Amino acid sequence: AGVGGRPSVDVAREWLQRLMGAAQLEAVRQRQRCSMELEFTLTDADIVALVRYQVEHSLSVKRRITRLHAGYTLGFGLLALGFYLLAPDLRLQLPFSLLAVASLALYRPLAWARLRASAPQMAREKMRPESVGWRKLRVSAEGMQQWSEHAESKVEWSLVDGIDVQPTHAFVSVGGIVKLAIPRDRVTRGSFDDFMKESLAIRAAA
Repeated sequence: AGVGGRPSVDVAREWLQRLMGAAQLEAVRQRQRCSMELEFTLTDADIVALVRYQVEHSLSVKRRITRLHAGYTLGFGLLALGFYLLAPDLRLQLPFSLLAVASLALYRPLAWARLRASAPQMAREKMRPESVGWRKLRVSAEGMQQWSEHAESKVEWSLVDGIDVQPTHAFVSVGGIVKLAIPRDRVTRGSFDDFMKESLAIRAAA
C-alpha cells in the first residue's frame, strides 16, 4: 500500500474499467448473436409514401428546384432592370418586377407541393404486382433479410446507408437509394418499435 492507500485506489479503478469494458464487449457480442423478425403488409398507400419520401430526400430534385428557383427569380429581375434602364416605363417594369418577387417567394413551396401531389401517379407508374403484399424482415449481425410471396433477398449492413424512423413508416436506404417503406400500422407479427430499435443497435454494432 502507498501513502493514503493511493495505489489500491488506482488498482481498483483499473479493474473496474476492465470489467466495464468486458461487459460492454459481451453486450455487443450478445447483440450480434441475436436476430429479430417483423412481418407486415405493404399496400398502395405505402408505395406512395415511399415515392414521396424518395422525392423529398433526392439531392438531384433539390438541386433542380434550387436551380430553377434562382433562374426564374434572376431572369424576371434582370428583365425588370433592363426595361428600367432602356425604357423607364412603369407599365413595362412592374409585371416583371412582380414576377421576380413572386418567383422568389412562391416558386420553391409550389414546386415541392406539385411534386408531393404527383407522388400517387409516380407510384402507379412504378408499381408491379410484387410491389405490395406480405413481407417478412429479419435483422441479425449478418445484415437484413427480406421475404415476400415472390422472392427473398439479403443485404449486408455495410450497404445499408440508413434507417429513418418516421411517425407512420420507417424507410431503409440501400446503396444510396431508399428502397423499403415499413408501415407502422400494418405490422402483423412483432413490434414495430422494438424491431426498429434493435435494427439500429445491430447496425451500429456491425
